[in-house]
Amino acid sequence: MIIITKQEYYERQIDEHKKDKEMWKTLKIMLKPLPKIDESIYLENIEREKEKEIAETFNEYFIYSITNVIDSIDKPIEVDDLSNAESSFGGAKPGTAPRNVQVRPLSSSTMVIQWDEPETPNGQVTGYKVYYTTNSELPMAQWESQVVDNNQLTTISELTPHTIYTIRVQAYTSVGPGPLSSPVHVKTQQGVPSQPSNLRASDIGESSVTLQWSKPTHSGESIVSYELYWNDTYAKEKHHRRIPISESYTLTGLYPNTLYYVWLAARSQRGEGATTPPIPVRTKQYAISLAYVNANAAVVPGAPPSNVIGEAVSPTAIRVTWDPPPANRSNGNIIYYKLQFVEADRSDSEASEIKYNGTSLTLDELKRWTTYRIRVLAGTSVGDGPSSYPITIRTHEDGTFSLIIMQN
Repeated sequence: MIIITKQEYYERQIDEHKKDKEMWKTLKIMLKPLPKIDESIYLENIEREKEKEIAETFNEYFIYSITNVIDSIDKPIEVDDLSNAESSFGGAKPGTAPRNVQVRPLSSSTMVIQWDEPETPNGQVTGYKVYYTTNSELPMAQWESQVVDNNQLTTISELTPHTIYTIRVQAYTSVGPGPLSSPVHVKTQQGVPSQPSNLRASDIGESSVTLQWSKPTHSGESIVSYELYWNDTYAKEKHHRRIPISESYTLTGLYPNTLYYVWLAARSQRGEGATTPPIPVRTKQYAISLAYVNANAAVVPGAPPSNVIGEAVSPTAIRVTWDPPPANRSNGNIIYYKLQFVEADRSDSEASEIKYNGTSLTLDELKRWTTYRIRVLAGTSVGDGPSSYPITIRTHEDGTFSLIIMQN
């Protein structure tokens, strides 16, 4: 005889049967998957440590249909033998997260969320839980949440206007919750687009990266442009550029072998929508790909000028000095330098450029008390090499002295 205590099953159902003069009972229980049952083992005496381990690791149950049952509400179930019991798999937690989570604002304080069922539900999905927060750094236990019956759409109201929310969705079966969906962002502002999706780098070079994405599912009013943001882990500067309506863009003027984080938002006449999560992109190491014509053939420099120094010498002038690239990476005679400069809050595409054959140059006719971003590159008869990392320096307001040094 085997004794099954209440700790070993979820539910039980006793059915009484009668045929002619014969009567019997059938028990159906949803039983945790325990170690192989031997008639000599009483399950109620399993060590508690083992019992706890089993309880923490199970993710499925079995339905047993057992005859010859002695049952009492206040006592353990006594079963003659489980070896001939019929059983069937009863389900598990969802194996994957809900798919295609989409969010759009209905107003400045209400949003609509919809999704598709998990690809691997592992049984009947009994409900969903929608998590939302304005601070995605918080632990999930501190996010706001809303429980949804077996439905794939819900509305959440009483939100803070003009605020970015992060949303994740989780499916449930009778066994428990599955994994969370990837975060989706939305801005509580009527008429702004939802976030673009599937932002990715399709082509990465030494100084450029081609980005691709899918347009927002809900555009609110018509999209008029996209807002592209990026920063690099070297200078720790954040950049922003408004770009035309498209689903791809090539970002140029980057530095070789540098990690960037890139993110994107769509804009309508009503304003900017929620951004995508940042994606990491590392540019390639600078490499020479030109073939040598002979042993002395020149190629572009393999490194930027070194020891770039900027000094504000007046309210309208900055003197910049530098050294040539290392001799072993000059790749021929350096015949010119290019100095690129732009106000620090403007895009690199707006930079001015001066071609020069020395290693010191004074930029004049600049704005008073204004910060400039400056780069220098070297060139051979073949073309330009990579530019230096930028230095930033501010012109004088009066007669003060400013100095910033950039060393490679």
